[in-house]
Amino acid sequence: MQSGTYRAGDKVRIWPSGLETVLESIEVNQQAVASAEAPQGVILRLRDDIDISRGDTVVPLSAHPAVVRELEATLCWMDERPLRAGRRLLVQHHAAVVKASVTAILQKTNIETFESQGTDEAKLNDIVRVRLKTALPLVADDYRQNRATGAFILVDEQTGATLAAGLIAATDPEYFTREVPVEATFSI
Repeated sequence: MQSGTYRAGDKVRIWPSGLETVLESIEVNQQAVASAEAPQGVILRLRDDIDISRGDTVVPLSAHPAVVRELEATLCWMDERPLRAGRRLLVQHHAAVVKASVTAILQKTNIETFESQGTDEAKLNDIVRVRLKTALPLVADDYRQNRATGAFILVDEQTGATLAAGLIAATDPEYFTREVPVEATFSI
């Protein structure tokens, strides 16, 4: 579980599909329990036979997570090869792994003065703000709201090497301007 508390009998929605069901039962350490909370490892048994894939997210029906294909993030670039807009890579966001591209490098943080400056590339150990576009939707939160669902890594498609660590700074601006409490999320 990424965050929150789940109880047997709770109505939940599976994202990104949007399908609804009920938690039939919850197991912790092969024992049925009435409820569980983050960061416990759990098995959720659903009332309906729903096809759920690795990387899908289970949330309470009352929660309204951002399901996005575009986001802004702060990266720490960890590769010898510079990052430039247009680069294709993989985003690993908890259990989800999706193809993505960097559509823009918005700014670089000067690590000595902490001032932002314009740039068109990120070099080894640079801290940059970027815009990403993913091939498939992600259920993501602003890192300041939920650390578990607001962090990710970037991975090289060919080598599998970790290229960057990222913190989500913004997804859909309309979503993050509403007063929506961060509730429970469970990723498959």
